[in-house]
Amino acid sequence: MSMAVMTIVMGGMASAIFLASRGVDPASPVAGVVESGRVAEQMAGELACAVGFTEWSATVVEFQVPDRGVDGVPETIRYAWSGTAGDPLTRRYNGGTIVEVVEDVQEFALSYETITTAWEEGEPTENESAETLLFSFDTTAHVKDFEIEWNKWPGEFFQPSLPGDAISWKVTRLKFLAKLGGPDNGLTLVQLRLPEAGDLPGGTVLEEHTMYESSLGSGYAWQEFFFDNVSGLAPDEGLCLVLEHVNDDVSAVVRYQNEDAATPNAAMLQTDNAGSSWTASTDQALDLYVWGTVTTLGEPDPLPTTYRLGAVNIRLGPGPRR
Repeated sequence: MSMAVMTIVMGGMASAIFLASRGVDPASPVAGVVESGRVAEQMAGELACAVGFTEWSATVVEFQVPDRGVDGVPETIRYAWSGTAGDPLTRRYNGGTIVEVVEDVQEFALSYETITTAWEEGEPTENESAETLLFSFDTTAHVKDFEIEWNKWPGEFFQPSLPGDAISWKVTRLKFLAKLGGPDNGLTLVQLRLPEAGDLPGGTVLEEHTMYESSLGSGYAWQEFFFDNVSGLAPDEGLCLVLEHVNDDVSAVVRYQNEDAATPNAAMLQTDNAGSSWTASTDQALDLYVWGTVTTLGEPDPLPTTYRLGAVNIRLGPGPRR
């Protein structure tokens, strides 16, 4: 906390200082008032230099002032009163000996004026969902085989339907139906690409995996692939799954619906010239599931209210001089 203003409230202080300038008999009843004024003035000066507080109450204050030595470590000062009339006000410096600075104290009260800074809100938070199903198409109606050959590749454009507060999404895994296309030495690349005009596959491959025909059976089975690097996609952005032939006459066979698919925000993709050009059909669709996560913009985290110490009021009333 920083010290901005120091206020001393103590009855008779002005007259005490006036008398002190003319000399006061140490045995005089006002001598205690003068001494208390000197201590309060010293305390006020030290508090005005405070750079931090570790304890503060009506009868105790412990604070740090800038380094007065050569070690670069702030000095710690502590003033304390028991709260019992007649007990002394004490001062302790850097954990050393406790010194009585006013012997007989009838009243000692500290009050603090704080300046509050409350922020309305912090930065908005980004909340990533648990893995969720982003897109699916699975049917047994009008199904047909697509044989993946050197020049004939299938694919699927899809764009998930996201919440209105979504700011991005990513793919974690997908699966589609595939089976052997003959000898089991074929290889197929399973790619996720960014689309270009017309939602057709572009040249940017975000991530790809190899599907080995030797892992396929003679009947259709779901082939699952996991993705780590397909993230940060805009809410209005779709993706293109491309199954690219690598070798063998037929590297694999996948299943699709040949007509009346009518899948929103999706279309089956086909090329017959090894990807030089593509066509898209909204009446057709691969059997496909895609999972991922969705990031939404949440409510801002409230920033903590901060407090600065603006003033310390000191009341110090000594007892009669003995």
